[in-house]
Amino acid sequence: MANKPAVTTDNLERAIALQTAPAWLPVAGDRLTGTLASVRKQDGTEYGPYPVFVFDTPNGFTAVHAFHQTLIDGLRDAKAKIGDTLTLAYVDQRPTNASKGLSKDDPKYTSYHLYVVIQGDGSDALAEDDYDWMADAPEPDQK
Repeated sequence: MANKPAVTTDNLERAIALQTAPAWLPVAGDRLTGTLASVRKQDGTEYGPYPVFVFDTPNGFTAVHAFHQTLIDGLRDAKAKIGDTLTLAYVDQRPTNASKGLSKDDPKYTSYHLYVVIQGDGSDALAEDDYDWMADAPEPDQK
């Protein structure tokens, strides 16, 4: 059987702080930079379970409730894991393609929340990507 770490006041205080971290409630343009300290599942919502990422920031622990799809996708694409330094940017709420030209009062209007996730200091995002987009581009119509 593996040895369990000794229960210490520091461990208990950290565990309590991770579980009670205040939620990030961004408005358009807000950013959060920190080291990913924990990930847990949030149950009991009308939308089903979703992940809660807790970041260690200069202002203490902050919980990011990842229930918006672009945020979940960004964290997945970044392959976020404990110990990673990440910056999350909430850009704004945007109309879906189906809603372009519709009034926000129109019952058919739908929108989404746009987030950007950057790893480390962002220098990787500025480097040239080795993705060969030309290989996936459709051929021009032959006339």
